[in-house]
Amino acid sequence: GWLLGDEGSAFWLGRAAARTTIRHLATGGEPESTRPPGGGGGGGELAGLVVGWLVPGGLGADPVAGLAAAVHARPPLALAELAPLVGQAAAAGDPVAVAIVRKAASLLVATLRTVHDSGPVVLAGSVLTSEGPVRQAVTALLTGEPGHPVRTVTTAGDPAGAAAWLAARALLPAAAAEVAHAAFTV
Repeated sequence: GWLLGDEGSAFWLGRAAARTTIRHLATGGEPESTRPPGGGGGGGELAGLVVGWLVPGGLGADPVAGLAAAVHARPPLALAELAPLVGQAAAAGDPVAVAIVRKAASLLVATLRTVHDSGPVVLAGSVLTSEGPVRQAVTALLTGEPGHPVRTVTTAGDPAGAAAWLAARALLPAAAAEVAHAAFTV
């Protein structure tokens, strides 16, 4: 979970976005890039998205204090709401967001490798079941990683259906459980 690690998760991405934005503002960066989207604004795109999400009314006289107050006013796990903004900024070419995405993908694959060495992989969780740069980067790392033959990378479907299948599997012969899998997890 987010308190004990969860590197690369939505919370991790959101925390990285908030920390990066505060650093950007503290060094005199503008909260919104003046460059066109995809112009490689050195963190301006991500900072603009984060500020717009957390402080839609503006930062006030002290941008760092304004953003810090907005972050602290929310429950910690609410930082996960910023994860899609990282993907959006990375897709627009923001180099800071691209670096965060690469780090998240690397951490997620490293976590996987602690428990799984080869064979099919099923991506789960909000970050990996959503289309976007993190999922693309993780898939690329898994399918192109030498020494770890991942032939199949799929995305998890409905978690309730998967849980029902796991419960039913214990009551079914192996062949019937395999046939039932598709019915439960579509």
